[in-house]
Amino acid sequence: MKLLWVSRHYMTEDQLASIRKHFGDIEIVQFEKTVNNIEEIISEDIDVYAVVFPTDKLSELYGKIKGKARIITPVAERTFTGNYIKNSSTGLEEREYAFRHKYWLEYKKIETETEILN
Repeated sequence: MKLLWVSRHYMTEDQLASIRKHFGDIEIVQFEKTVNNIEEIISEDIDVYAVVFPTDKLSELYGKIKGKARIITPVAERTFTGNYIKNSSTGLEEREYAFRHKYWLEYKKIETETEILN
């Protein structure tokens, strides 16, 4: 079984452990670039797409691979560390948060209908 991880970031140990818990001994291939065209990640030998996409890209991916592969996305929880850090953009002090993997979410059905508002 082969999983395509579409992210500029490596999977965390928690994400990897969770993936292996659900899929067993799975081969993970990473696509580290920004996806400009969904076709660049579509492959017949991918069984699971692990992505964090906006709705339009997610819908397009689902339409291309529907029934041929699974689509999952990581869900994290954000918790206050108890520390404060200086925001480099504003110069203001703000709470520091840590993100910890919570679970993987699998998309079973994706339907979107949109309209451009001018």
